[in-house]
Order: sequence, then structure tokens, then C-alpha cells
Amino acid sequence: MAAPAELGSRGTPDRKVVLFRATSEEQQDRWRMIREKKVRSILGSETYYHTEDGTIYYVIWGDIKKQENIPPELTLLRLLPPQANIFAPFTHYTEWKRGTVHHTDNIETAIDAFNHIIDNVRGREIGQINALRQRALHLLDFFADMPFYDVSEVQFAEAKNETYAVLAGVKLDPENLINREKAKIVKWTLRSEKDSLGRWNKLIKLGALQAAVRHAVEYGRNLATEVESKFLRGREALVLEDNFSTTIFQEIIDRLAPAAMPATIAFTRPFDTVPKSQIGVVKGLLGTMEHQLDRFIRVNPYRQPAREAAVLLGKAKDLYEVGERDRITFEIFPQVGKLLAEVIDPGLTKVDESNE
Repeated sequence: MAAPAELGSRGTPDRKVVLFRATSEEQQDRWRMIREKKVRSILGSETYYHTEDGTIYYVIWGDIKKQENIPPELTLLRLLPPQANIFAPFTHYTEWKRGTVHHTDNIETAIDAFNHIIDNVRGREIGQINALRQRALHLLDFFADMPFYDVSEVQFAEAKNETYAVLAGVKLDPENLINREKAKIVKWTLRSEKDSLGRWNKLIKLGALQAAVRHAVEYGRNLATEVESKFLRGREALVLEDNFSTTIFQEIIDRLAPAAMPATIAFTRPFDTVPKSQIGVVKGLLGTMEHQLDRFIRVNPYRQPAREAAVLLGKAKDLYEVGERDRITFEIFPQVGKLLAEVIDPGLTKVDESNE
């Protein structure tokens, strides 16, 4: 197939970027899912999740050599105008790109794929990275490498100060940008004013800082390629989704622990003496946890155990109404805790089992 006439002869005088995909049936099916919105984007990035089974799909763009004719194994996707330039101004990036849709059942695999790509891009351009961009990349490493709930107040303050300095370096208003990103993340995650450990608040703050650093990289223009920005956005979305899922799991594990909900008067007093208000609180909490697991856990490996745990909590709610609290405390709660803990900390679960 000849190259499209819009590209001009012998390349692209207006430097349009040309996007292709493979013509294989498998790639056609995956691009069709994206086009027909059978999979949903995570935070507006080119990472997606299947609404039914939680499979993760993500697009990786790679360089291909520009040729006189379009090879039969490629299909034209679209042209990007010059202002959407996704090749680096100072490296060997080409104007032809091939997008490949990958899929995985483990979000950590997808995050590792983005980390590998970003590291390769950084390695090729290390001699041209200035001090500002180097600081931005170090910050992104910090956000990706450390579980957000392990970040201390001192570390958070240092990350915030560094982020604000990087934003100011590219003439961005730190407060305005951070608040805008917080609003986006709140819509994507959950509102929770009763989290005594402040997990949701910390997740939203750190997620906003990470997004702000990516903006600094993007708006630096001569500091980063838009190819890298695509990968930064993809990793940012996946890291936030991973932290979001583990937060819900850990919050539910903590609530169901023997010293938590089962230790309240709603479970320890004779059932006919428990105040109706307490019964309502327990049913509300069980319903909330069931809803969170069923509706807000979107990706693998969290999706399937979340659904199984949601069914068990729905059963617990029915049992509580008829006073069968021992079954809930000694049967259902431990099952739910084990299901969730096996995903977020499988090593700990194996140790616990060996000590029984």
C-alpha cells in the first residue's frame, strides 16, 4: 500500500506524525475494544480495564522506520499534526509510530512495563537531561517505588516542597495545579471523612503531587518528549489504581480484625439488647464494604477476590439481621480477611497459616 497522499512525497514536509497498528487479528480486536469503549480508560490515560473481568490493557508506542509504501502488516490509525509531535527533538525518534495493545491480569506487570520503557528513554537521553528534569524523574521514582501508606509526614513535606520547586521552574502555579489534580482523583476514587488513619487523604495528596510532576515534565517542552509523557501518564494511572485497590482492601481487613468490629457492643452484647442504632451502623458498614468491593475494585489481580469477598459480606449482612453473629465473627470475617490479604501480602498469609 502506498503511503497516504497527505504525508507528502518522501516524508512529511509539515512533520506530521503517523500512527499505525498491526494488522493481526488479535491487535484488531484489541483496538476495536478501545474504539467501541468496551474497555474503560484509567484516569484518561492509554491504560484501560475490562469492566467484567478486570483485565488490564495498555498501549505501547514504538518507532518504525519510515518507508515508501506502508507494509502489509501495518494499518494506518491516524495522523497527528505538528503540535502533537510525539518524537524527541534531539534523539533518533522517527515520525512513524506503531501502537501495540498489550494485556495482563496483574497491574504490577503493567507498571513494570512502563518503568522499563521510561528507564530506557532516560538512558538514551541522559546526557541531555538538565537539573530540573532530573529532579522531576527522581520524584517520580519516589512515588512509584514506595507504598503511599508508608510515606511519613516528613517525606511527604519534602516531596511537596520538591514538587512545588519543579512546577515553579516551568512557570506553573503549584496550588492551582495541585487542587485541579486532587479534584480529578477524588472523582475517580472515594470520599471518606471517617478514615481514622487518613489513608484516603494521603492517597489523594500524593496522587496529585505525582500528576503535577508529570505536568512539569510535559510543560517543560524541551525537557521531555511527548512519548515519555504518554508513558508517565500511563504509569501514573496504574500506580494510583494499584494504591486505590490496596487501600480498600487494607481498610476492610482492619475493620474486620478481631479487635475492631467484632469487639464492639454490636457483636459482644446479647443480640436482643443491642441498640437499634448499633444494628443500623453494622448493617451500613457491611453494605458499604460490599459496595466498595463490588463496584470500585476494577483491575486484576484485585477484581476476582473482591467480588468473592463482596458476596460473603452480603451474606454477613443477612446473617446479622437474624442474630447469627458467631458465624459472621468466626467464619465469614476470617474468610474475607484471608481473601484480601492473600492479594496484598501473600507472604504474610503463608506465615500465618504455618503458625495455625
